[in-house]
Amino acid sequence: MTRPAGDMEEKVLSSELLYRGRAVAIRKVAVELPTGKHGSRVIIEHPGSVAVVPLLDDGRLVLIRQFRLAAGGVIWEIPAGHIERGEDPEACARRELEEETGYRAGKVEGLFEAYLSPGSSTELMRFFLATGLEKKEQRTEEDETISVEPVGFSRVARMIASNEIRDAKSIAAIAYLQARGSLPVRRLQESKRSRAPSTSTRRLPVGRASRRAGSAVGEERVASGSRRLRRVGAIEALEPHEAVQPSSAVAVFTATLEGGPRARP
Repeated sequence: MTRPAGDMEEKVLSSELLYRGRAVAIRKVAVELPTGKHGSRVIIEHPGSVAVVPLLDDGRLVLIRQFRLAAGGVIWEIPAGHIERGEDPEACARRELEEETGYRAGKVEGLFEAYLSPGSSTELMRFFLATGLEKKEQRTEEDETISVEPVGFSRVARMIASNEIRDAKSIAAIAYLQARGSLPVRRLQESKRSRAPSTSTRRLPVGRASRRAGSAVGEERVASGSRRLRRVGAIEALEPHEAVQPSSAVAVFTATLEGGPRARP
């Protein structure tokens, strides 16, 4: 049985400021647990942040690559940044997108929000989808070196499945859009099917037994293709409210990669 939220709350007894920086502060907080025992928490106070999935008209996603000291190397990400004091989250999303990638969005749509590390940080990230992109000028911070790379969705899918993309916010946002049916899976599959040679009408001068065998192979191909398309269809049939949790979206996204047809980059 699920316990009532009130039975799980911790009471703050005292709070000590350990550090204050430009964007975050760190506090040590003494708490009383629901059991009556005492404990302590170290909390990073954060003003909140945004992340943007930029989708080009041709279906490619605009990703960025930059060196992250904490991660020990260069990683793939979607554009993101913290919200300035008094700044509207959507305005922040537009600003970060243009600063980091040089693209200006014609339309920005709010997707969902999520705590990135609720055990230790107050940071709440708002996620957006940016479309109608127009190329402008990249305006990075003095301490930023960012490479902008539009990538086809089929490649992005393989990069996530192979763990080449290791940034949690990027995986969660792309998986959410995939589960919601907002990324071009259907377009990719239809394009692939249109390129594939047809075997159903081809007649070869072979014997009756060989024709029967060829027919059986063709039927198996059709059946196999139908199974794959049904798997993709299951993804596209999801309602938006069924994909709210990023962890669930990642699971469904992974299932599609394992069961769906492989697309060319």
